[in-house]
Order: sequence, then C-alpha cells, then structure tokens
Amino acid sequence: MRTGAAEAASLSADEANPEARRIQTGSQQVEVTNVGTAVSAARDIVRRAGGRVESSSVRVSDTEERGTAEMQIRVAATDLEETADALAGLGHETFRRIEDQDVAVQWIDLEAQLQNQIALRDRLKRLLNDAKTVKDALEIEKELARVQALIDSMTAQFRSLQNRVQMASLSLGFSERSIPGPAGLAMKGMGWSLRKLFVLK
Repeated sequence: MRTGAAEAASLSADEANPEARRIQTGSQQVEVTNVGTAVSAARDIVRRAGGRVESSSVRVSDTEERGTAEMQIRVAATDLEETADALAGLGHETFRRIEDQDVAVQWIDLEAQLQNQIALRDRLKRLLNDAKTVKDALEIEKELARVQALIDSMTAQFRSLQNRVQMASLSLGFSERSIPGPAGLAMKGMGWSLRKLFVLK
C-alpha cells in the first residue's frame, strides 16, 4: 500500500526538471503537391517520433478548389521542433509558430493543494482507526469520502497538466500548390519577356 508521501512524490517526479513546467503548442502551414500523400507521410513522421495523430481531416481537390488537410498532432515536447522541421520538408512551409506557456504557478499551487489533501486523508484514516463510537466512525468516514473524492479530482487535473507539459500539441495544415496550365505558363513567359523590354538586368 502506498503512503501519502509516496503518492505525492510520484505525481511530482518531474519537479527537478526546469523544463517540466512549460506547455508547448505550435501551428504550421505547408504547401504540398498532393494532400493525400502529405498526410500519409506526416503520419509516418509522427509515428517515428513516438507521437500520435489525434485527429485529421482531408478535402480532396476538385475543379474549383485545391485540396487541403488539417491534422492535430501530439509529440514529446523535446521533439517538437525536430518534428516540425521534418514536416516542413514535405513541401514549402509558409507559416510556423511555436508558443511556450509557463505553468509553474499553476503546477506549484495544484501540487501543494494535493499534498495537503493527501496528508488530511491520512490523518482521517488514523482517526477512523481510533474512533470510539459508531457515530464518530460514521462522521469520519463521511469526511474521508469527501476528501478522497477531492484527491481523485485533483490527481486527474495534475496528471492532465503533466501530460500537456510532456506532450506538445501541433496544429498542422496542408494546402495544395496551384500548378499553372499551358496558358498560365505562356502568360508567365510573356510577363518575363515584357519586363525585359524595360529592364535588362
């Protein structure tokens, strides 16, 4: 059976790491030739990084609109930049933003509250063992149940915070490049020729 001290220590195992109290989030846009191929390649990159794709949506191109895709990705915070670099290599990166949120105050506050509740629960357990009457035992059990429910809720919040710190999130968007047809290429060449009439170098 784990003691309250051991339980609290297991939740704060990352405390010694100065980077363990920061949440990283990113967004990235990449132009590609084919979104279907890019999404498949992106899944491979994320898998090799030990991450996961939480959601994805793809809109295939048609005669009126180019194809697009959106992916929500989770990777280890330490691998976020490297993974974003690899994803950028799938095409032409047009946008990237990485944000870093310091959650040290939230972390310390939640951790302290949790440790206090665990200590209170352990005291209540000792009081329950020493209860002299049924009435006293029932009152202590009621309070013990309330405190345990609070501990369970706070533990879930703390583990969620730890997970968000350890695993960065990345919103990735793909869009297909426009490829000019014969007429477009001809107009591009004509534009170059016209510029040369006025500018030689």
